[in-house]
Amino acid sequence: MRHFSSTELTRMRSAQDGAMQDVCRIGVYRESTDGYGNPDTTSPEDLWVYGEEQICGMEHVRPQEAQGTGEVPVIDARIRLPVDTEIDERNRIRVKERYNEDLDEAQVFEIEGPVRRGPSGLVVECRLVDDGSGRPWE
Repeated sequence: MRHFSSTELTRMRSAQDGAMQDVCRIGVYRESTDGYGNPDTTSPEDLWVYGEEQICGMEHVRPQEAQGTGEVPVIDARIRLPVDTEIDERNRIRVKERYNEDLDEAQVFEIEGPVRRGPSGLVVECRLVDDGSGRPWE
């Protein structure tokens, strides 16, 4: 099996990055504790620290089950990220701009399942997060 050359990989990654028309921020999970050392969940949105804006490509998908049996997560979106993005399953993704236009309200997604890495980028399956009011966290 022939492997991609570094030139081919660079060109694929450049094309992938050029096709990402959305802007997001990655929220890195951090545990916070109260004065007794117990997890502090009074303000769940404070558990994620959001980094710098970066390009991404979001595709809304019809809600679908991610597996056939057991506890079944439902997937609302598929998000593509540049190949060098540092991300894991505990992180969240806040999409604030679609097709070069600001959204009225940012959409926050949590990652469902492993981050998949291809030759030109990362793909994550995500579920829309809300605070119980039916409105996504900002």
